[in-house]
Amino acid sequence: MGIDQLHAMTVGDLPREHRRSYPDRIAVVDGELRLTWPAFDDRVNRLAQALAADGVAAGDRILWLGQNSFRILECLCAAAKLGAMFCPANWRQSAAEVAFVVRDLDPALVVWQEAETGDVVRDARALLDTDVDADAGRGHRARWVQHDLGTADDPDGAPDGSYEAYLATGGADDPDLPVDPAAAVLLMYTAAFAGTPNAAMLSHTAVLTQDLVMGMMQEISSEYRYLNCGPLFHIATFMTTMATFHFGGTNVFTPRVDADELCRLIDTERCTGAFLMGPTIKEILERNADGRYDLTSLRAFGGISKRWDAMITVDTSPWARKPAGFG
Repeated sequence: MGIDQLHAMTVGDLPREHRRSYPDRIAVVDGELRLTWPAFDDRVNRLAQALAADGVAAGDRILWLGQNSFRILECLCAAAKLGAMFCPANWRQSAAEVAFVVRDLDPALVVWQEAETGDVVRDARALLDTDVDADAGRGHRARWVQHDLGTADDPDGAPDGSYEAYLATGGADDPDLPVDPAAAVLLMYTAAFAGTPNAAMLSHTAVLTQDLVMGMMQEISSEYRYLNCGPLFHIATFMTTMATFHFGGTNVFTPRVDADELCRLIDTERCTGAFLMGPTIKEILERNADGRYDLTSLRAFGGISKRWDAMITVDTSPWARKPAGFG
């Protein structure tokens, strides 16, 4: 493969390094679940081993059809350790759009969610079933596992067909395979200019470089606690998720935006950052008008209103002084 192992670094190396550097620190928070870096990496290894047993290897794809979850990072890192690719898709898509993504991506594994998306997923699979004769079954090689069935606290008791039951079939040994850092690891479908959308392919090196740039711009450190409330199928949210992950910070997950839940999480988890749009900020101001939640840990853009500036900590990082983006 011609990889310079001395200087090469991949996304899969991040949990490997953090389990050594931060063995007692929390990597992810999702509901009641809290995983240290070693516990998180063990789960990544189990998923990678389960995938490898299914024949998943370099160049294969894993598709996520669900809302925000710590399992998104698990899937990304497991794919990374095998040289495979991970794609978090838009959970708000129609059945026809989901079916297109499955046909286009031809994933080896599809991780799907029942809550809020189950009917669309079933309708999409029904559309895919009609393709069997016309397209030689393209899109039907995938194993489908449900991520919101069973819990990470009881993998042995997880129902058949669940993500947790699938993960439990893998061993905790690190695959430790050579992976090309120039290979794609993260796929994100962009808006279509005409016809159907394409997946942008980000290499390990591209993701890691972006992490370092965003970490510097947003002044992220291992103490950073990022609230994953924005859509993780969009780079605007995922770039800070990955920068936090890269620097050894804590990623806190909530399935989707809910102002009351965001206030609670910022208060209890002492979240440092979050991707918040104007309408959400307005709702937070309304929900927290009586100051029941302490949101001062949150570093956010100021200047929206005096009440907002007093409620949070105004961000003075280079990113806040001159933000930029694309999408």
